[in-house]
Amino acid sequence: MSKEKAENQDLSPEERILVFLREETQKPVRSDRLVEAVVRRKKERNDFVRALDYLVSEKRVIQLKGGYLALPERLHFRNGTFLSHPDGYGFVVTEGQSEDLYVPPGATAGAMHQDNVLAIMTGTDHRGRQEGQVAEIIDRARSSVVGIFRKFDGGYSLSPRDPRISQEFLVVGEVPEGLKDGGLAVLDILRYPEPGHIPEGKISRSLGDPTDPSIDSDLVIATHHLSTEFPSSVEEEAHRMARQVKIAPGPERVDLRHLDILTIDGDRARDFDDALSFEAMPDGTISIGVHIADVAAYVLPGSLLDKEAFRRGTSVYFPDRVIPMFPEVLSNGVLSLNPEEDRLARTVLIRMNDGGQILEKRIFRSLIRSRLRATYSRVHPILSGELPDSPETAFAPLLRSLWRVAARLRENRFQNGSLDFDLPEPEIILDLRGEPVDIIRSPRYLSHQLVEEFMLLANAIVAAELSKRFPAGIYRVHETPTPEKIESLGIFLGALGISLPKRKDGKLSARDLSTVLETTRGTPLEKMVHFSVLRSLKQARYDVRPLGHFGLAMDDYTHFTSPIRRYPDLIVHRLLDLPERKQPS
Repeated sequence: MSKEKAENQDLSPEERILVFLREETQKPVRSDRLVEAVVRRKKERNDFVRALDYLVSEKRVIQLKGGYLALPERLHFRNGTFLSHPDGYGFVVTEGQSEDLYVPPGATAGAMHQDNVLAIMTGTDHRGRQEGQVAEIIDRARSSVVGIFRKFDGGYSLSPRDPRISQEFLVVGEVPEGLKDGGLAVLDILRYPEPGHIPEGKISRSLGDPTDPSIDSDLVIATHHLSTEFPSSVEEEAHRMARQVKIAPGPERVDLRHLDILTIDGDRARDFDDALSFEAMPDGTISIGVHIADVAAYVLPGSLLDKEAFRRGTSVYFPDRVIPMFPEVLSNGVLSLNPEEDRLARTVLIRMNDGGQILEKRIFRSLIRSRLRATYSRVHPILSGELPDSPETAFAPLLRSLWRVAARLRENRFQNGSLDFDLPEPEIILDLRGEPVDIIRSPRYLSHQLVEEFMLLANAIVAAELSKRFPAGIYRVHETPTPEKIESLGIFLGALGISLPKRKDGKLSARDLSTVLETTRGTPLEKMVHFSVLRSLKQARYDVRPLGHFGLAMDDYTHFTSPIRRYPDLIVHRLLDLPERKQPS
């Protein structure tokens, strides 16, 4: 029996079990034989037993009588996410399966959009699609729904606003005062849809008139179940860590408070997780510092703060508010690189020559003190040659030195094939009541480009370090477009008189698309072509392998520079603390 695939060192215990069941055996296998086949070392056994228990609980592996195990599809079952359609049918989408399972109306067993289900395959429909019916709902995707409140003779109901949730709910219990017929409301589900039963729920919150634009943020928050408040236990832990962690230099933390360091952010920004410094060295080289808030010093693995941040995943930004990933005492307090306050940081220090060649790069913990909270709008005129009456003017030499380096990095990046989409980004202008009054094109300043280049550079340097030290990490990957997308784009561009390079392997390089973008820049075709190229690309995603970033034309890339508002960045910070490993953990 070949064990190479099951023993692939890049796979987790769960993945190795699934690979074995998928590729090494066609029949159900006893659990003891399965563990024996995939475990390489005795000390790993407990990890694989736990992994197997998890897969069975999630119905990704089916346990039969006598301790036998098999994949759901081997038994004509399919485990996956149910994606519903407004017309009543849906599809079960399973990771690793090329074809989704069609579930006709009447065969959903009350499954709602995005529920985790176990379905049984029953055959094929008249269009040749695999067809099945939901056999079990493993996990419900939501505990509440947002919809339109209706009054009828003898009671109330709520029609979900999402058309993919076709079930209407009976409202039980008291109704909030002021909730009118036709108003938007949040309903907490008490009874889920089931064959023969009417789903029920209780109104927990009135959102208001659906035509009132001032409730848009509240509507999005309720629809996506975003938490606007932190549990009291998480708030208490945040305050305790803010008091407990010592902000001081130490044996493993370099004191950089002598450097002129500043942050550059938007006018309305309240949390500052990145800062920059520039230093001319005695030997004629220059030293660029990218300093990132050391969130890992305050948020320990497995802590309440860590679990809450993992659950949230990211801060969420609205035109009128921010829902932070961490409580304010951290996000806007001790984590934020506020001016004239000592802060713990992670520094990427890059030494370069006059030509922009990187001579040395170091990543280490640091203690910093920002001198200035600069803004994009006030830095831009300085980079354009002006000297406005603003606090930033005192740092004009430093800012212009940073810009000279950033402009060189930017030029080199585009020469290497990095894609430069000049697409408008809308900015919503609100009045004092929080109602939108205008939508404008968000200004794109030289100062934005300055910060962007150094964040890209720091992320790439950290990714290369992870790739060198570990067999697996967390990378932001952006893969090459599929041949089908390339062909479709080529036909569209050909109709406009623009040709794509023809390669024998059918692939396309980032430089090829960069040439198309540059060819149309400033012409009437610019917007149309840039959007078309963008739509032809795959979406960027996270992976444990450094698969490269097509859009940036980089071999290694990760997210390191925004740990206050993005959870993957925090994990990358923690990885840097681990000793070098040649084997997967």
